[in-house]
Amino acid sequence: MKRLLIFTLSCMIADLPVLAAQTTITQEGAFDRTVRMQINDNFDELYNVVVDATQNLVAKAASFTLSPSADSATTNNLTDFNLTTPVDTTGTNTHNAANIDLTVGNATGGTNSLRGLNISAVTGDAQVNVTGINLAGGTTLGTSTGLAIAAGWDKAADFTSAATADSGATDMGIDLNLTTPVDTTGTNIHYGLNIDTTIGNASGGTNTATAINIANVTGDAQVTETALKIGTGFDSGITMDSSLQINSTNGTAITAFRFATDAVANGQTSKTVTLTGVTSGSKCVASLNEVTTNSVYVRSAAPGTDQVVVTVSGDPGASNADLTVICLN
Repeated sequence: MKRLLIFTLSCMIADLPVLAAQTTITQEGAFDRTVRMQINDNFDELYNVVVDATQNLVAKAASFTLSPSADSATTNNLTDFNLTTPVDTTGTNTHNAANIDLTVGNATGGTNSLRGLNISAVTGDAQVNVTGINLAGGTTLGTSTGLAIAAGWDKAADFTSAATADSGATDMGIDLNLTTPVDTTGTNIHYGLNIDTTIGNASGGTNTATAINIANVTGDAQVTETALKIGTGFDSGITMDSSLQINSTNGTAITAFRFATDAVANGQTSKTVTLTGVTSGSKCVASLNEVTTNSVYVRSAAPGTDQVVVTVSGDPGASNADLTVICLN
C-alpha cells in the first residue's frame, strides 16, 4: 500500500527532484544488493523527497490560486460549481451545490474557532468594488430565499462595520432595499424587514425577549445621534398594536395616543371635544393658545366616553381660543 501511495504521488508531482533516489542506487552498486532491495531503497528515498516537497500540504487539504490576466474582459472564477437539478417527481429531494459538514472536536483547552467559510480581511482599492458574498437575483417561482439560517446558533448573524474616516459617502452597516411590484389584485403585503418572534415557555430565571435592541451609545459633541430615523412619504411613520413605554425602568406603558383640536368660541366657558376611543380611564391634558383680550387657561380636562370636556376660566371674547386636547391610555 505504501509503495502504491508513493508511486501515485510521484506521478502527480512531475517536477519533484528524484535525483537523490537515483544517485543512491548508483553509489551503493547494483551487485551489492538484490534487485528487490534496490527497488525498496529507491521507493524509500523517493518517499522522503515527496514528504519534504509536500510538507506544506499537511495544514491545507487543498489550495487554489488564480491570477487572471489584466483587462481580460471576462468573468474569472477561481472555482466554479454548476449544478443542474433533476426533474424530481416525488419524495423529499435536497440538492446542494456545495456542502460543508462540520464536526466539532471535544477541545480541552486553548482558544479555538471553527469556521465553515472564512473570508479574510481585504485591502480595498478605489477602482474595485469588493463584496464578500454576492447573491444574484432569485426566481419568483416557488419560495426563493437568499439566505436561510436554521435554529441552533448563539447568533444567527453578527455584523460589524467600521467605516473609513472622512469617506465623504453614506456608510451603512446593513442596507436593505425593497422594491414593491406593480400589484393589480389580491391582498399583497410587502415587508422590507420581518421579525417573527416566538416566545418559549420559560420555567425559571429572569428572561427578556427583544425583537430589536438598540444598545446604549456614548455621544459625541460633533455627532448627532439618532436611534431611529424615519423619512418622509409614509402614510404612517410608526404603527403599533402594542403598548409604548418610554424609559424602560420606570416609564408607564401607553396603549393609545389620541389628540384633537377645536376652538372655544365667543361666549363659551367650556367645550366638549370628541376623541374616538377615549374612555373614563384615559389621561387627558388640554391647552389653549394665548388670547390677548383676556387671560384664559385650562381649568380641567374631564374624560368621558369618546368625549373630553374642557372648562376655561373665562369667555375668550370675539377672538376665540384655539384648543388642543391630548389623551393617553
